[in-house]
Amino acid sequence: MERLRIKQRELEEGMIIGKDVISPDGILLVPTGTEVTANHIVKINVYDVQDIFIRVDKPIDEVENLSKAKNPLQIF
Repeated sequence: MERLRIKQRELEEGMIIGKDVISPDGILLVPTGTEVTANHIVKINVYDVQDIFIRVDKPIDEVENLSKAKNPLQIF
């Protein structure tokens, strides 16, 4: 399983966190492996975390037009 870095604004419910989301102050906001909920998105926005890693099922180099997909997980 691979990880993909996405921007805060691209994060959607149902995505799986690929790397612990840590606030700028070092607070663990969302641990690796968590399925994202609306509450997680709010928390990430409040702490202004800009980049989040999510899990993807396919190798990144096999994915075409990933940046154009609304939800990167939908293309699998």
